[in-house]
Amino acid sequence: MLLEFADTYAAQGDTAKQIESARASLATFDRLAQSDPGRRGYQMGRAAAYSRIGDSLTAQGSLPEALTAYKGTLIFTSHDR
Repeated sequence: MLLEFADTYAAQGDTAKQIESARASLATFDRLAQSDPGRRGYQMGRAAAYSRIGDSLTAQGSLPEALTAYKGTLIFTSHDR
């Protein structure tokens, strides 16, 4: 749900709220993934949160930080191949 908020804030152009929601979502998925590491949905949620963080940082012009966030996405998606 927090990722949906992040998407809504992005559509409104509010990158500060977008990144706040995406980071809150990441923290939630981190806690869930720690409680059940084998659950793929939690890992994909973490990847999606990192992606939203990267998107908001890109929109803010913080490209090095955005790249770091996007690399976080790869950690969770590269194992699917």
